[in-house]
Parts: sequence; C-alpha cells; structure tokens
Amino acid sequence: MRQRYEALIGTRPAPSPPETATAVSEKERALLSDIAAQPIAGITARYNRLGWHPTTGNDIKNAIITKGLATFDDVPTVSARIKILTLTDDGIAYLTRDGITVPSWRRGGAAHEYWRETIRQLLERHGYTVTDEYTVTIQQARDTTLLTVQG
Repeated sequence: MRQRYEALIGTRPAPSPPETATAVSEKERALLSDIAAQPIAGITARYNRLGWHPTTGNDIKNAIITKGLATFDDVPTVSARIKILTLTDDGIAYLTRDGITVPSWRRGGAAHEYWRETIRQLLERHGYTVTDEYTVTIQQARDTTLLTVQG
C-alpha cells in the first residue's frame, strides 16, 4: 500500500529541521513510521499492526503529539467526525532525517485522502477498476484530480 501512495502522490520535500532535536523512543519511531506508511489508517488498526495494547498505544500517541511530531486532523463523515493521526512538519523532518520516505498530500490533506480511499474501496468492492489520480492537460488547464472508473 505504501508503494501505491508513493506512486500516486509522490514524496514530500524534507522540511527544515527543528531548532533542537527531539529525543524519540523506539516505539515512538515505530508509530511515526506507521503514520507515514499508512496515512489514512485508524488508530485501532495502527495499534493492532504494531502489536500494542490500547493503553500502550495511547501513551505513545500522546507522547508524539506532546513532542509536536504528530497531530489529529478531523475528517467529517456522513454520521460523525473521525480523527486521522497525521505527521507535523517536525515529524516529517524527523522521519526524513532517519531515511524514511514520507508520502505527500499535495491534493487536500487528510479529509481528501480519507474520502478518496473510502470511495476507491467502495467502487472496488462493487467490481470496478479504479485508476489513481494523475495529471491531465486540457486546453492549457491542469487537472490533478481525475479518477477513472471502469466496470
């Protein structure tokens, strides 16, 4: 899935490093890496993937938020709002310095990516083939939000 995100949206340029380096534990680094690899995942799925008890996961999540390495973005849904854990510029800088590629959300942030992936999954469940967004030039205008559905 990480390769699909990188192919789809490219990678972020490394932001300027923070003034002072933040000490990051091995588990904090694992959570930051998971956010980079699976940007739209829910928090429960993250903890399951990392093999953590919810209390452990919450402690680590709170630590990276307190350190300014991640934050929550609210995403409105049909019946509620969900929170997507996203990297801050300092979190991206940390991972980039550590050699980890961080996908870019150059088309609209967590809400756009959440809905794009939700619609993709719905269409694929109904037998459609969905092609990732790509740039199309039509009469001097560029559209980078084209979604092709075949089925």
